[in-house]
Amino acid sequence: KEIHDTEKDYVHKLYSIIDNYKRRMEKSRIQVRCKDLKLGNTKFCEHGKFAFTCSKTSTTIRPVASKEEIKKIFANIEVITKVNEQLLHALQEALEKLNEKNAVEIGLEDIIACYAPAFVKTMPFFKMYSVYASQYSSALEYFAECKDRKEFRDFLAKLESKKNVKSLSNLLIEPVSRLCKYPLLFENLNKASHAYATALAKNTLATGKGNMDKLEKMLDDLDLIYDTVSEVAESVNIKVGEHHDLDKLP
Repeated sequence: KEIHDTEKDYVHKLYSIIDNYKRRMEKSRIQVRCKDLKLGNTKFCEHGKFAFTCSKTSTTIRPVASKEEIKKIFANIEVITKVNEQLLHALQEALEKLNEKNAVEIGLEDIIACYAPAFVKTMPFFKMYSVYASQYSSALEYFAECKDRKEFRDFLAKLESKKNVKSLSNLLIEPVSRLCKYPLLFENLNKASHAYATALAKNTLATGKGNMDKLEKMLDDLDLIYDTVSEVAESVNIKVGEHHDLDKLP
């Protein structure tokens, strides 16, 4: 249940990034001071002053962040959200079926059967996390550049002042943090599952060879899931680690 509950909370955070920040940035339009506009070779603003010295508000309306900046800041967050939304949906369906059983009758093999197929189905798409991690460094750089602009800081402060809305800085690291937790979650499940299978194997007559074969297939799936998420998590850690190492350079 921990895997499902933490996955549900994580997907909620992903949607918070998209709905509370990305969508609002895409739709937001603001007016800025003439001196903050990039007027190219134009010397004078609409107020008849030198554009780079005029502190009056221009009638020109522009987005709070450009399409390129938004694309760089949020990377492939929407793709990741779809992947984990499908994973969560599969977990919820499996749990609903599991809850139809009598609690006393539920064994560890039922729990494995609940989680393994959902992850096996979505695992091929976990490589999208490597894409997110590879762009994470530049995302933070673009985000920092945007925060140099007063109108962007004001826009961000207004969004972050809303109740139950986490700061964008904290949310952007969530995909990296979540991926790195999967190996630990499945390591614990793997240990319990293999110990359970070993105990059952000592009494194959009571268990039945068919049931043991089925359980061994489930264990193979769990091993595959653990190896895959560990490999992707290691790749992501390396990419994020490179970013932090670069920050430490003189």
